[in-house]
Amino acid sequence: MGVSRAVERDIRRGVGFQAAERLIDEFARGKGRGAFSAIPRDVVAEGLRKRILHPDDVDAGETNLCSPAALFFAFARDRPDAYVRLVVGLYERGSASFGKWLLKPSANLLRYVPPRDSDYYYCHPADWIPMASLRNHSNWAREYASIKNDGGSSVGELAKWFGYAGYREVINEASDVLCQSEANLRKASSLVMQDYHVCLALNLHLLYPRIEKKDYRHTAVLMSTVLFHKDTISFRIYSDGHVFNVPQEGNPELKLQDFLDHYYGFVACRY
Repeated sequence: MGVSRAVERDIRRGVGFQAAERLIDEFARGKGRGAFSAIPRDVVAEGLRKRILHPDDVDAGETNLCSPAALFFAFARDRPDAYVRLVVGLYERGSASFGKWLLKPSANLLRYVPPRDSDYYYCHPADWIPMASLRNHSNWAREYASIKNDGGSSVGELAKWFGYAGYREVINEASDVLCQSEANLRKASSLVMQDYHVCLALNLHLLYPRIEKKDYRHTAVLMSTVLFHKDTISFRIYSDGHVFNVPQEGNPELKLQDFLDHYYGFVACRY
């Protein structure tokens, strides 16, 4: 009898976690700053330790890098060793292999000082290094080298990045402009049970109803099947460095039609 996909995943994650811990220990013992010269080594090491334990700590912060955040949330869960190797390589040398890609951020990004207030980074350096490097490398028309730059991504880019990262099965049933159907959402829900990472393209206010801007596009990762009630839905989601229930406690019920009016489909992947 063959080993199930779920067992293979858990073995891969366990072995990868142990290797990731060793890589972080070695990195933390290094001296001085690397190619990302404005970022302290110990801050990156501490951030990596937290993220291999709790990948949902991956957070786009005050940037609009939500699609890279969704990607590295999945990557840190599946391949913690490869995730750490990527971040360490970028920090130390200013370039690193990311699956089929060699990421090589620009000199301006390498010199950039991530803004902070006291101990709070607007985007934690352990997240900024891989996410900004990916966006910087992918931008051929304009440079991405600051949180003030536009880091928005198309659903096609997200699907392409998952492929480059080594995910063998990538499904893109999303649009950048057209809202999708209930059948699309039901398919997204079913893929969660098949061990896919399922990234939803939607407007942010569906997750945070109190925000005023209703057309702000966002990428979040579905963490449960979608429960379809009479005319409402509920589910768990990863977004902005947290996993939580939708609707959140104290928020109104989420009407299915309201959701579909601001839902653009999904990108799913698995090894």
